[in-house]
Amino acid sequence: MGVVLDTRSMSGFHGGSYLVWNIAGGVTFKVTNTSPSNTNAVISGLFLGGASSLSSQASFVKQDLATQGNWKSMYGVDGYNISQDLSASNPQIPSYASVSLSNTFNYLWNADTTDSRALRKPAPAATTGIAGTWFSDSGFSIDVKLNDGKTHEIALYTVDWDSTSRTETVQVIDDVSGTVLDARTLSSFHNGAYLVWNISGSVTFTITNSGNSNAVLSGLFFGGAPVAFGQAAFVQQEILTQGTWKGGYGADGFDINQDPSANNPSLPSYAAVAVENSRSIVWNPCTTNVRALQKSAVRSTDRMAATWFSNDSFDLRVNLNDG
Repeated sequence: MGVVLDTRSMSGFHGGSYLVWNIAGGVTFKVTNTSPSNTNAVISGLFLGGASSLSSQASFVKQDLATQGNWKSMYGVDGYNISQDLSASNPQIPSYASVSLSNTFNYLWNADTTDSRALRKPAPAATTGIAGTWFSDSGFSIDVKLNDGKTHEIALYTVDWDSTSRTETVQVIDDVSGTVLDARTLSSFHNGAYLVWNISGSVTFTITNSGNSNAVLSGLFFGGAPVAFGQAAFVQQEILTQGTWKGGYGADGFDINQDPSANNPSLPSYAAVAVENSRSIVWNPCTTNVRALQKSAVRSTDRMAATWFSNDSFDLRVNLNDG
């Protein structure tokens, strides 16, 4: 039988009332009518989390004139949108963001070029670039909503491909208050320029023509440079938990060898796992031996003793993709 964690009585709530708790784990809210002869028990809404952030943040990092189209080494580890690239590899918007463009037109200067100013095509095997742009004679906007409450690096790439005379202003505007968080003016960007910010919350980038041509933008990038190599810092060897892993490990995900439970494996979105050059064996499919791993099913009290193995060696490959 469940333990009652808290009880509240309500009366006189004709004008509406919220009851607010901080909750962990799994709970049931039981709503009981305490005046059954008169009326009934009612609930009008359920809300998770507190107030939304009152404002967004934008901290300018740098203007980068050196990288040009070679973005893969410097930007976009989380995601990207390359203007006019219609391949299956584009766009790749991270799960923590949504993007919408307004009042833009599309133009393709060069669909396939080795010019260093053109953004490298995102397809893994691509060796050439694409010179495309979103543009407007007056100006256009890109609304970026970050939904995870964290700060992320966002870079915009623009190139004055067919002239040397374009000038434009880029503003970062808080979607909630309308406050201009930062503004940058670009000129002499015939060779390409990145503007880079650390952003949190929901903002709109406005790109406004301040010269005699039009406003242009060629790419949007989430996150900085990809991690060039793996890193590992050893924490501990632990021999007390044995197979009772629930509550100690695996809060984000797990893969229990040979566990037939419907929820196994359950891997987090940030990880890809592959076991290579191995075989599997089940020592005991159903046991209470504490050395055996608990089966992953939510209400299971059973354990399973199984293993991946090899007579010489095998590989467990883990690729973490969230930086």
